[in-house]
Amino acid sequence: MEKLYRKLLIPSIISSIMFTALGLLIFMNPATTLEVIAKIIGFTIIGLGIIGVFQYLKNRKEASFSLNLVYVITTIILGIIMIYKYQIVSSIIPIIIGIWICFRSFIKLRMAILLKNMDNGAWFYILIISILSLILGVFLLFNPFAGALLIVKTAAVLLIIYSIFDIIEEYAIIRYLK
Repeated sequence: MEKLYRKLLIPSIISSIMFTALGLLIFMNPATTLEVIAKIIGFTIIGLGIIGVFQYLKNRKEASFSLNLVYVITTIILGIIMIYKYQIVSSIIPIIIGIWICFRSFIKLRMAILLKNMDNGAWFYILIISILSLILGVFLLFNPFAGALLIVKTAAVLLIIYSIFDIIEEYAIIRYLK
């Protein structure tokens, strides 16, 4: 059993080291990472559009497929935009997150006002947190690409931390097996 476990640990350690390197690469080049992700999504959408063209050509005589050509062309154009204007794609997610954070911040702000009216001492902390959250949400709304870079860097740091924890765990298992 120990020999089998040792054989399984070596690939696991190698993958953890590779994930650490990947995390460092992503952290050091977040813009390139966003570009690659957007291009992969763009090529995938173009591929789906091309499949749709073949389906349209195969079934164009059927009435239900008459609007599919518009959908297919729109899909291919969207894929091309994603490839050449990846900043747009990278900006959508932080904008959605920014809107959500702003919305939640206004709810927290209202909660702080209600707590103040009830003479609850926690109102001040909730007010500070809601204002800081609102600032973060507005930052994401008005600087979505910078927000996307921040999100990618955070994901890279989490990947690095996970990989390091994984290596430590595997080292502990190896020491236990000795």
